[in-house]
Amino acid sequence: MRKYVLLAVLFSLVTMLAFCEQKEDKVVFISGGTKGIGLETAKVFSERGYSVWAVGRSVNDVLRDTYPNIHFLYMDITDSVSIDTAVYEVLSSEGHIDTLVNNAGYGLLGADEAVTVAQARAQFDVNFFGLLELTQKVLPSMRKEEKGHIINISSTSGVRAVPGLGLYAASKFALEALSESMAVTLSPFNIKVSVIEPGTVANGWAANCEIAKNVKKIDVYSKLATNLQAKLLELSAKNGQESREIALLILSVANCKDPHLRYQTSKSVEKTVSHKLKDLTGDDLVSMQKSFLNALLD
Repeated sequence: MRKYVLLAVLFSLVTMLAFCEQKEDKVVFISGGTKGIGLETAKVFSERGYSVWAVGRSVNDVLRDTYPNIHFLYMDITDSVSIDTAVYEVLSSEGHIDTLVNNAGYGLLGADEAVTVAQARAQFDVNFFGLLELTQKVLPSMRKEEKGHIINISSTSGVRAVPGLGLYAASKFALEALSESMAVTLSPFNIKVSVIEPGTVANGWAANCEIAKNVKKIDVYSKLATNLQAKLLELSAKNGQESREIALLILSVANCKDPHLRYQTSKSVEKTVSHKLKDLTGDDLVSMQKSFLNALLD
């Protein structure tokens, strides 16, 4: 009889420990997590033992065996039903989300006059409004847990606008403003907010930029778009920061007990941001960008 009692006690202890371990598992939800910076971020979080949910419109089946704790899930950041479905599936499976990495986004390249209003709206739908809606859908669970960390992937374009990337920059400027506000308004719930600001990255971002539809109507705009994309591709190939390096920074930020609001991913980015913050009139910035523009158009 005593033997059965001991076995019952042992079973209860094992069950309790298993429950505790399950509750202590860290869960990260990464939008745009199936390629580029998002995929590398999924990998490094997986290597650290997180339960990773990498969502996007393309599902990566190839890595399932190598990274069994990465759950690849379809989600369209511009579709409310798709967002609801993805968040519901993660919360139903895990019960909570510790870290939300808002990485989904793309570039729109071309002079502002050459960008159609439909293109501009689509840019904001992905880079800003989709991000806002996803965050709003995740926040109730974080508030319930009274903890969480939202990490928004911005850009140096969230600090200063390069000619030919004005609408992309506008979407990232909006993201920076939203992050500043959320960092304060969510603090009573012990929810942290951080922004990651990469510069040029060694990935396919420049090659995959959407081009403004009306660039060919004006010769100068056509030349600007063609030469700017070529320049971005050149910079990416020669000096682009590796996606894994950025992913490791994101992991470090997620594990920081008292994180900063902003993180630049390299010394070069720090220099760019520092210059902007010290240039109170904006005259230096305009002068520098005019020089850059002239070089593109020569």
